[in-house]
Amino acid sequence: MSSLRFQGLMWDSMLQVCEGTDAVAPNARSHSALLSGIFIGDATSLVRLKFGIEASTREVAMHVTVRSDTLDVSELVHQIIQDA
Repeated sequence: MSSLRFQGLMWDSMLQVCEGTDAVAPNARSHSALLSGIFIGDATSLVRLKFGIEASTREVAMHVTVRSDTLDVSELVHQIIQDA
């Protein structure tokens, strides 16, 4: 298995990969990753990233789900991922 690293995402938002979900099987067309972190004000956050690759165009689609103690942190995480 190869390893997919969310380095920019983890550095910028202080999120860490959970439960080894950064490992992607070779030739996988889709993958889900879990990330968690604690932000300013002790607001916790859990992020689920789902990636999929369209075989014919090789385009990547990403679905992001964020759960947090506050709406502000959830919106911030979405913005960080969008800007990454």
